[in-house]
Amino acid sequence: MNNKTFPKFFLALAVSLIIFLPTISRAQTSFFQNAFKNIQESLEEFIGLKTENSQDFHSRVVAFEKILDLTLSEAEDLRLRLLSLENLTKKEKEIRDEMVSYFDEVLAFYRSQKQDLKKLANNENVSLDDLKNLALKFKQWREKNYLPQINRIYNFLLINLEKEAISMAFNRFNKINQNLSQLKEKGVKNLKPAFELLNQADKLIQEGKKLNQESENLFWLSLTPFLESNSSTTEITSSMSEIASSTTSTTSSLNSFEESSSSTLSIKDLTKASLSKIKDAYQIFIEISNLVRKLLS
Repeated sequence: MNNKTFPKFFLALAVSLIIFLPTISRAQTSFFQNAFKNIQESLEEFIGLKTENSQDFHSRVVAFEKILDLTLSEAEDLRLRLLSLENLTKKEKEIRDEMVSYFDEVLAFYRSQKQDLKKLANNENVSLDDLKNLALKFKQWREKNYLPQINRIYNFLLINLEKEAISMAFNRFNKINQNLSQLKEKGVKNLKPAFELLNQADKLIQEGKKLNQESENLFWLSLTPFLESNSSTTEITSSMSEIASSTTSTTSSLNSFEESSSSTLSIKDLTKASLSKIKDAYQIFIEISNLVRKLLS
């Protein structure tokens, strides 16, 4: 047989895998942690700066406006990630909708801060200290009201993005199995190694699904008390403030962030391990594609 008889599916598979593997890897990056730390560092640096003349005041206004824009982008990105999730259960949709509503409130607050900054910038009687105080209050608000919720949202996103990756892997498996079976019916010989590889991929996908299910079980277990005590978005926001009410300084807020990250590390580890299984399955798909190509050459 020549290459013309090589199924178009296997050609498309080879191309799609090159694109897909880096994509699912990026889905596992700690995007919210990096964004939070970048904003946190920018705010701390901004608050610690000293000024010598009036020109510095204008530059500080511009700098703080950029920080606010960054926080807006961060929240908008997470909100869109939540809205992009597909095939959610009724329970998951309810949680997703509450999280989206929460981000609506966050975005409204961020925009109000931009308005406050604009008013401050246009007031000739304000000083750099007034600007720093606005930035400090904004930073404290994030630490008390944003941080307690964002780690939970990140885990929810991580688990569901991995679900999508697993679903895609199962679809790939079924299509490859169908195409191999068709080749076998057409009399193509020596397909046994390809089927054996496919069985290995199936096992890896099943293992990945199990690992992600374990991470999801942990997520719902940790969320149960939260759900029982909150029935509306307003109550959720209020609860977040109460959770963080013991945070009385920048240092304690950052410690709270690290403790929150550590307490959910097992969820991240499980989803990471699940992703590794899926990536290995896709590598096997590539091996199958190369094997079939050789058989038909």
